[in-house]
Amino acid sequence: MVYRRADGGAQDYGYSTCVIDADQQRLPSTNAALANKRIGLIGCGSVGSRIAAMLVRSGARKLELFDDDILSPGNLMRNELDWRGVGAHKAKAFQARLFEFAQTQGRLLARSSQPITALSFF
Repeated sequence: MVYRRADGGAQDYGYSTCVIDADQQRLPSTNAALANKRIGLIGCGSVGSRIAAMLVRSGARKLELFDDDILSPGNLMRNELDWRGVGAHKAKAFQARLFEFAQTQGRLLARSSQPITALSFF
């Protein structure tokens, strides 16, 4: 990386060049298989929200979220959600949050369900 000073001089910091492909995809090709997997996640709390976020950031695009709990202010310290989701069902609020992550990485198909009745989608 070269930094140009105001006096016209240049400072070379010796960083290597970073080349990003035309699609701006930063995911390794080994993660491509995650895009076609259907993943069910029970609970969008402190652990479930972190796992879902990591899955989407890693390339997962088909998620089914199950959580009938309401996000309260006390949950914010541990949850991936922020204050915008307070008072909403965690699954619905987290679905919107996952779309923010996937916005630049392709399409995300996420459904949220409040009551857990059956896991028939597997």
